[in-house]
Amino acid sequence: MGRPQASRVEFQSVPHALASLEAPSRSLRTQAQDWLDEHLLPEHTPLLVEALSAGAETERRLALIIGGRDHHFALAVALLSSPLARGQALGREALIARYLDWNPEGSRLPQSWSAVRGRLSDPPGESVSIDLTGAHLVEVIDQLDRLGGAPLPLLVDPRWTNPLPIQHSSPGVLEGSWSLIFNRLARQYRGKLMLLPGTDAGQGSPGAGSMLLMVPLGVEFPSPSAEILVDWIKLVQRPHDRESNRRGAMALARSGWPGALVWLGERFAADASSPVLDALLDAAARGRWCGALDRREALLGVLAELEGGLEVESGAAWMRAGRLARALRALGSVTKEGSSLVPDLVAGLATAKEIGQWVRLEALAAMASPVGSSVEHPELIAAARAALARPGHPARRMAAMTWLNRLGAPALGPDAKTEPLADPWPLLEWGVHLPSAHFIPKALVRQGWRPPEESRPGPGTSSSAQILYMHWLLLGGEVERALKAAPEEDSALLEMVAMVLDDLRREDALEVRERFLQGLRDLGRGVAVGHLELHPGPGFNRPFAEQLLDSEASRRSPLDWSSIGMLAVRGPFQEQAQDLLVNALADPRLRVNALQPLQEVWAGMLGDREDKMADEFMGRVEEALGPQAFGPQSSIRDILEISRNKSVALGKRDVAWPRD
Repeated sequence: MGRPQASRVEFQSVPHALASLEAPSRSLRTQAQDWLDEHLLPEHTPLLVEALSAGAETERRLALIIGGRDHHFALAVALLSSPLARGQALGREALIARYLDWNPEGSRLPQSWSAVRGRLSDPPGESVSIDLTGAHLVEVIDQLDRLGGAPLPLLVDPRWTNPLPIQHSSPGVLEGSWSLIFNRLARQYRGKLMLLPGTDAGQGSPGAGSMLLMVPLGVEFPSPSAEILVDWIKLVQRPHDRESNRRGAMALARSGWPGALVWLGERFAADASSPVLDALLDAAARGRWCGALDRREALLGVLAELEGGLEVESGAAWMRAGRLARALRALGSVTKEGSSLVPDLVAGLATAKEIGQWVRLEALAAMASPVGSSVEHPELIAAARAALARPGHPARRMAAMTWLNRLGAPALGPDAKTEPLADPWPLLEWGVHLPSAHFIPKALVRQGWRPPEESRPGPGTSSSAQILYMHWLLLGGEVERALKAAPEEDSALLEMVAMVLDDLRREDALEVRERFLQGLRDLGRGVAVGHLELHPGPGFNRPFAEQLLDSEASRRSPLDWSSIGMLAVRGPFQEQAQDLLVNALADPRLRVNALQPLQEVWAGMLGDREDKMADEFMGRVEEALGPQAFGPQSSIRDILEISRNKSVALGKRDVAWPRD
């Protein structure tokens, strides 16, 4: 016969079950433990603290219950805040157990960044540029978040109340690899970097729980990482100190600890004015949504509060706006409960403040139409066009143009009416910072916008914005206006129109291209036209290329050398052009002009995936220049590669409200 089954006990209350944890019967103790696991709530904290005095068995089993799953996270936090040391110890033990369940490496001490940075590689071919001018460290990290791609999340020690940069007379712009940026940030803010170890994601890459913590100089951490995160929870719990609550919540959310994020969401659900909101938005912007925020009413409430509280546009306000915009972009058009946010966001476009409109448009630009195709929803297209047409901040107008593109409004036919876009220069100036800048003129033409008559660039307008304007004119077929806007210098003209003329090589646009080139010839700009016709493809000017390559080296202009560089990348004169460049680099009298096109040659070859050819050519270049040209620690190849890796900071303004 088998052993008799223990009878099932029906516990009447939490005190009854707690008392049974010290029962003589092991079966009864286990049943009590299981029952408490299902029924304990944060409001039972006083009973638990009182029960701890019953004996070691009660303490052991309560630690197993509360530290066994995230369901009891709030209870563990309540115990941590208990006035009695025994309750605090149980809460800390349970929270550490939850953290170690997610990140087993949390039992290790933090490590100095300088000791481990060699084991962490930067993303290949990526350079970062950030502006530190008068910026609080939290604002700088907000910039880094918008860039994305960092090898590790960067956090500020939430106990560091006011990290300000060392003052300089010139703007503090940092540029370089992620490792370089991290180290220079630490020096700039009189801090140091500590690595909180996490799991291994494979091939030596840091996984869950790995993070970089910026701390003030002189601060040491004799405790394991798990202990540090529990101290952050205590900051969130600190009474009558909303700023400490906010900093602690932000650090917890950025750590990626799932249990902590759920707990922060529960605090927000219980009190929408809780200082944990920024932390939840920060996590949501990086794809970590909590259920409390992933609801239509919650998100619209946050947006309404943001729009209503911007009489004074504080740094905190614009950072929250950026986080909310990025969070909504990450969400998509439907919340977890199945509610579409599109109608609500569109409804407030006409009445919201400028920054509120921008948040709405940023979100809409990442969302699909609520039902069917956009053609079936002309009201959405009308709302997007109205938001773009309305003068104002270019970030908001750019978001409207992106949304209009996303809606897929049908392309206008050749006989369709267009309308002028008021005050376009701020929009174009803003657009030059985006990686999609080249597509802005195409989008404007496709959407039926034209530059207003007598539109002229104002003082300080960048050449890049003027290039976009010229693209806009020519893609729209406005040849006469483009000729009037053409700069007088040939080099400036080539810079302004070379790219768009390549776009006009397609069959339906060749007539516009030829009219523009002929107009330049009629204006006596034949030499510039010759250079423009050296781009490979239909209309390639072979006689001009031969004349240029046979010309006397000492009489070539910088523009001539630039065109020779273009011929060296591809086409029938590639080898001859490369030989001319190498020979000129070996001649000190010609070297300065011949160096100028090397960047475009290097980038062009790599862009064509001609890596072997690029390496062979650069070997010849280095031989012609000699080892002394750039010193023993560098080479022309290093310098060109740094120049080729454009800053990834550009192009992220569309998800960050500016402070200007």
